[in-house]
Amino acid sequence: MIAKHSEIERLCIFLLRHADWSVKSVHGTNEIYHLELYKYQQKIAVQIHSQRTKVTIGQIEKFLEFVNASNSQGFTGGFIISTNGFTPSV
Repeated sequence: MIAKHSEIERLCIFLLRHADWSVKSVHGTNEIYHLELYKYQQKIAVQIHSQRTKVTIGQIEKFLEFVNASNSQGFTGGFIISTNGFTPSV
């Protein structure tokens, strides 16, 4: 079992690079997102949840607000990666 957030982030980076995404880690520079992805003129924010609880609709809405905000650094989309899944309302 992968326990540390840093291990999960490294695994995500490996898999995303394998899928031909350019990946930039921004870990430690903010609390909203952890990775930036680049591919086909897209810039994607990635939020990684490695908590024991499932991701809620409120967490997704907060992330969507960030991605859609005018000051969101030009993101064209967002991915949420969860090690424990999502609540049924999602």
